[in-house]
Amino acid sequence: MKKGFSLKSIIIAGVSIFTIVGAFLPWVTVKFLGISESVNGMAGEKGIGDGIFFIIGGIAVIALALVAIKKEDMHIGFKIAISAISGVLAIIAIAKIADASGIPMASAGIGLYVLAVSDLIAAVLPWIPIKKKI
Repeated sequence: MKKGFSLKSIIIAGVSIFTIVGAFLPWVTVKFLGISESVNGMAGEKGIGDGIFFIIGGIAVIALALVAIKKEDMHIGFKIAISAISGVLAIIAIAKIADASGIPMASAGIGLYVLAVSDLIAAVLPWIPIKKKI
């Protein structure tokens, strides 16, 4: 077994950073009479919105990837956990995109698209056979 860090774990952790960043980007933009207002995922009751779930999920996926960083290939339990967490987050992000698109004069913001794409990628990556270590 080669010494070094698993490229797959590094990529998964890197992609999951975008999940955390997406929570702070605009989720919904409303335009009315030439005025535009955006709301990010952290906006909500008492300053904590749904974005906190994405931050917690992103941190969990990063932690799982970093625990397996020295292994050539991840244990099946890590693969399932990473895919489950990221898959659920991707489904939630896609549902929020659909909700935002259904509001008159509103559109989904870049944050929701970043969340959906990064979580879909993170859900699939554990199953791609990358055995390289760096």
